[in-house]
Amino acid sequence: MSNRDLIGQIKTSRFPYYNSKKGKMDFKSRPILIIGVEKEVGPCDLTILPVSSITNQKNIIFDYDIKLDINKYPLLSLKNTSYCRTSKVSTVSSHEVGVRTICNLKNTYPDIYKAINDAYEMYQNTLF
Repeated sequence: MSNRDLIGQIKTSRFPYYNSKKGKMDFKSRPILIIGVEKEVGPCDLTILPVSSITNQKNIIFDYDIKLDINKYPLLSLKNTSYCRTSKVSTVSSHEVGVRTICNLKNTYPDIYKAINDAYEMYQNTLF
């Protein structure tokens, strides 16, 4: 299998965060959309967009946070309505990504995948 086959898939990845209850850095698993791969085969870095259930509506960036409504897109298998955060591009090692595919967004819901791609391109055009 080529790493390119990962593009468009929603999987989980380990992410660091500050655990205020423990008073230290910790890790949690969160969904990600893979949008790029460093190389064709083997372990590599993946370019990703986080998928997040934004609890504080004030934090939604309407041009760049694309809503993934669980009622409209039930095959996403997400617990809550979430947002693909196209302005929060990140890189993770393929070693930090789970094996199970939550959803192949590119194939299952090409309309929302295109909306995410369009928003990502729009965001990239704001950078200089």
